[in-house]
Amino acid sequence: MKKLHSLIISLLVLITFTHSIQAGIIGKWTFDEMSGTTLTDQSGNGNHGTIHGATWWEDGGVKGLQFDGIDDFIEIPHNDIFNFSTDDFAIEAVFKTDIIPNESWGAIWSKHNTANWHDKEIFLNISGTVGIAPGKAVFELSDGTGYFERAISTTDICDGQFHTVRGVREGGKIKIYVDGILEHETSATINPDKNNPVNIGRSLYRNACCGYFNGVIDKITLWHDPPPAPPVNSQYDLVVEELTDVPLAMNQLITSYFTLDNKIYIFGGRLPTTTSLVQAYDEIRVYDIVNDSWSELPFKMPYEIADNGEAPASFFNNHFYVPPSFATGDAGGWGSHNKIIDVDLVNGTAIETHAFPTNWRIWNVGNCEANGKIYFFGGHMGADRTEIFEYDPQTDVLQQVGNMSMPQIGVNPTFANNGWIYYWSWRSSQIERFNPTTYQIETMSAKMPYSYNQPYWTSNPNSNWHIPADNAFYFFSGNPTPDGGVNKDPVIYKYDYANDFVENTGLNLEGVYTNTHAVKDENDQYVLYAFKYNPDHYSPYQINKLTLSPKQSQCELIGYWKFDEMSGNTAYDSSGYDNNGQVINATWFEENGRKGLAFDGEDDYVSVPHDNLFNLSDKNFSIVCWTKVNTFDRNHHFIRKHHDHIENGYQFVIIGAQQIIDFTYGNNITNFTFRGNIQLNIDEWYMLSVTYDHTLKKVKLYVNDELDTEFDHETQMADNTFDLWFGHDDSPLHWDYDGAIDDIRIYNCALTETEIVNLFQTHTNSLTATKSDALSTDNDNDGNVDPGDKIKYTIILTNTGSSETQGIIFTDNVDANTTLIVGSVTTTNGTITKGNVANDTSVEINVGSVPGNGGTVTITFEATVNSPVPGGVTAVNNQGVFNGNGVTNLLTDDPDTGTPDDATVTQLSADFDNDAIPNDIEGHGDRDGDNIPNDHDFDPQGWIYNEVTGEIVSGGTITVNPLTNVNIVHDGSSGFYQFFVSGAEAEYTLSYTPPAGNEISTTCSAQPGPLDPTGGPNPYVLGSSKNGTSNTLVSNECSNNPYYWTFRIAPGDPFIINNNIPLKQVAATNITLSSFSARVNNKTVNIQWTTETEPDNAGFNIYRSRDEADNYEKINTTLIPAQGNASTGASYSFADTPTDPGTHYYKLEAVSLDGSNSFHGPIEAAGVTSVEAEKLSLPDKYYLSQNYPNPFNPETIIQYNIPKDGFVKLNIYDMQGQLVRNLLSEKKSAGIYFISWNGKNNNGTKVTSSVYLYYFKSGDFSSTKKMILMK
Repeated sequence: MKKLHSLIISLLVLITFTHSIQAGIIGKWTFDEMSGTTLTDQSGNGNHGTIHGATWWEDGGVKGLQFDGIDDFIEIPHNDIFNFSTDDFAIEAVFKTDIIPNESWGAIWSKHNTANWHDKEIFLNISGTVGIAPGKAVFELSDGTGYFERAISTTDICDGQFHTVRGVREGGKIKIYVDGILEHETSATINPDKNNPVNIGRSLYRNACCGYFNGVIDKITLWHDPPPAPPVNSQYDLVVEELTDVPLAMNQLITSYFTLDNKIYIFGGRLPTTTSLVQAYDEIRVYDIVNDSWSELPFKMPYEIADNGEAPASFFNNHFYVPPSFATGDAGGWGSHNKIIDVDLVNGTAIETHAFPTNWRIWNVGNCEANGKIYFFGGHMGADRTEIFEYDPQTDVLQQVGNMSMPQIGVNPTFANNGWIYYWSWRSSQIERFNPTTYQIETMSAKMPYSYNQPYWTSNPNSNWHIPADNAFYFFSGNPTPDGGVNKDPVIYKYDYANDFVENTGLNLEGVYTNTHAVKDENDQYVLYAFKYNPDHYSPYQINKLTLSPKQSQCELIGYWKFDEMSGNTAYDSSGYDNNGQVINATWFEENGRKGLAFDGEDDYVSVPHDNLFNLSDKNFSIVCWTKVNTFDRNHHFIRKHHDHIENGYQFVIIGAQQIIDFTYGNNITNFTFRGNIQLNIDEWYMLSVTYDHTLKKVKLYVNDELDTEFDHETQMADNTFDLWFGHDDSPLHWDYDGAIDDIRIYNCALTETEIVNLFQTHTNSLTATKSDALSTDNDNDGNVDPGDKIKYTIILTNTGSSETQGIIFTDNVDANTTLIVGSVTTTNGTITKGNVANDTSVEINVGSVPGNGGTVTITFEATVNSPVPGGVTAVNNQGVFNGNGVTNLLTDDPDTGTPDDATVTQLSADFDNDAIPNDIEGHGDRDGDNIPNDHDFDPQGWIYNEVTGEIVSGGTITVNPLTNVNIVHDGSSGFYQFFVSGAEAEYTLSYTPPAGNEISTTCSAQPGPLDPTGGPNPYVLGSSKNGTSNTLVSNECSNNPYYWTFRIAPGDPFIINNNIPLKQVAATNITLSSFSARVNNKTVNIQWTTETEPDNAGFNIYRSRDEADNYEKINTTLIPAQGNASTGASYSFADTPTDPGTHYYKLEAVSLDGSNSFHGPIEAAGVTSVEAEKLSLPDKYYLSQNYPNPFNPETIIQYNIPKDGFVKLNIYDMQGQLVRNLLSEKKSAGIYFISWNGKNNNGTKVTSSVYLYYFKSGDFSSTKKMILMK
């Protein structure tokens, strides 16, 4: 699966993956062939099975295979696609059985092929009579050593009913779901891969005595890397609006009602009490939704409706049809009424009409109207009923047309848009459907999340939000109230009848709710009106308006061709889905900064291979194209996905005769054409767009930022497997495109008019840039830009468009004879992507985005010249170019001449490295030998470092006494400190509080003070500098780092730097190792260790050095989490990839939960050859790490590996699937990368503490992981 379906409304399972095999559904067997000995894989992967003995079965429209439990099975040959390593995956089976296997288990799915218990396996089964949990479902993995991981259901599934059982491995857990409900989960680490065949219905491990399944299998689906599926509350908001209180006398309950024309009709009812059915009413009261008011009809019901169990009324042709009810006096025994009540709104009458069978006095019967007839389901008369009756009000005929499979009361029948009536009950969790045309009854696989005597939903068909666009019903399931009532603090569930699945939406209410009424509002959106009441029933009820309001959908580009390559025969897809197009004959062009392809109308085109992403039959979509046409002598096809005739695809065309745009698609039978009205001109650039909202059934055409025309249309287009063509028409008319195309985008949403306007504005040079004069140092005062001289200037970007401009790249070209000092390029508000590597002659900075509506971004750009500059000051050409969202701007500082801004040599009294020491004081030497000039090498007053490793230690804080006249600039929390004084000379004492797990060194003592730098060198250097390429000191030897605690200083004294404070780590408690070793093979250095006990252990770090005694560097990016505890240990391994040959030494650091630590080792790994080192320098597979630290605040690091060059996409989402941050979207060379996230969204705003998803994709590999921001 190639996309992150952030909009899918589903809570089936949230699954993440890190393995590089095909993602999505990789196997789907529907068991509906009904003949033959082959079970067909519907996923398209060709994993067909051979049927042995099992027989085809059908009942009530459900098809499957019957297995006899003796020797029936299906065998599917091994395919590597079924090997998941340690990745996440899911297996789901729909089946039924009423027999508990008589041995260990009955296998549904088994990937296991040996009589050896210690074999690797993937197993979904029913536990047998001698098994671990008889009658329960079990999902099991084995590692081949006798170690198993199992998730076991709590539901007994051998009840003769169909169940949907899903086994999932997800995020280090193994889980089992039964009918959509998570029933058990436990930790999972096993790799079950082995090239065994798949068996359905048996396990070869027990084929002699047991392991065969006895029952019917209806469907099996297998996933690898299904997308994160956010809950419904990422798609909808539940808005609760408190309306009027209900008059106390009208606190009617347990009666029939119906919603019509924004009015709620309530037929009789009673004020509930806990003693008897009293205070019943025969009035018909009406609540006016629009005016928030109450009224009463001038006629009454034929008797006082004391109790109808909240059974709904039905409506047809100006008549309400109310089912029978208890009447006053019927308390203590079943009522005397068994007739339908006909409420005639036109004539103002309410009379009893057709009777049900003799003595069948029905209470709590569900009913609904379909096709002009009324259908009654079940009910109660001394016992629960199963009958289904059909009443024709035009002929006054009542007949029984079926029987439900189980007794029902309180049913919720709803007539869906697929022609079926769905119903369920709080007597049973079963869902069924009834066809009012054929009278067919089918039992669904999904079940409601409740059963008899558990919370239930009232029996009103209108109480369900039926949203046809979702093919689903939304309903409540609450908790019991103290008085025996229901629906306290209800949760909203969704039943997706198209996919037959029930899920918790994540939406809920507070309070007790009863009689509810769903109506459509002016936006064709279902709104629910619910009575909220107090359990004592004597306080006034309140009406709440509940709106399930769709959220703004998260739009994603599924195809984006910029056409800015300017050479070659490939038009690259920049959406991240890599659907690149082949350029046939068309030629590249550039015009006023706009790049694109020119088409001559004669076989010039671009061909993009078919991808299901571009089949738009049941989707919202938008197609946007920047283009100009050369002639109107004929029609011009600029986008087309069909072959010859349009009946099964779509095309976007310019109609030459009328000079208008046209979008046409077909449904395999006929074509549907939508044409605009705005006339185009020759040789003029336009943004042409078409959008389709599948929910609203609306097609819209746009020219530039103007809505051209719109159409209401419901017919679904037909999909195909043809290529997507730009500029090509293969019909006999051969209307190839004659013009130019600059940009084509396809979205998986219907862009709004505002979004179309914003897109147009951001594409039309809404970004402007101004730049200060460029300045340069002149260290030798010769008037030239020499090696070591610094160039510096500031650029201000302003976005005058109405929306954020993204993807801004700044490029500055240095003279061809000039290079830059390695690592010298710095910037603000941007990421340097080019310029800090040896021999670079240009700088590239990824600015990211500029906010709209006048938003600005300021960039201070600096670089240091490394080689001589012939010609002096004019040789450095600082002509910057900004590109992004189609915007190209040349930066010049002379508006009159437009000449580039060349560097002006000026001796700057600046502080390039921001260490508060001016450049002219520090000079341009290199005192610590790290190839970074002193005036560019940040050296604070002091670093805080680990005396063993030299690593800079963050987290502690300094104080200075006295604080008078002291300005603490850096307090030590970032690993360094700096303070300055004002006023007269005085003595100051420095103190430092170390972070947890550290204390001030007891072996490397401070010098006796105070230190007075007066008369000394400026700066006054005490200890070692920080290494320019790592987070360690150049030297951590105590003798090279003298330091003081007291100082006698005054303003104007020499600057004191590198007064470094040494720390030692506090030993962790009682970590016991039984082994610690390193082994070299042809791919890696494998470091392995085993613990005996791990009390209070958080995890481990590994350090590497070429010197056994010193200079160790931490090599793991995230803490290796502890697996043991106070009484047991664990085994660990870590693969290192050194890039240099020879012998390496390793130390192991154990980190306690309180931050203390202890070191073990060193150990030696000898024999890493140069050939092996070269092999190890690049990763051999894709990889996405867990972020570190996690939880984090304010920043975290993510590592990813790519084994080959390719496009890399890394996005941050919240748990509702909403995009938070586009962290990375660009091409990368093969390698190991680290990227940080600072907890900000795309707008630069810090996000709240929560769980977030980060999604990585490169090539065919994708992976999603969770991380926690905790403030």
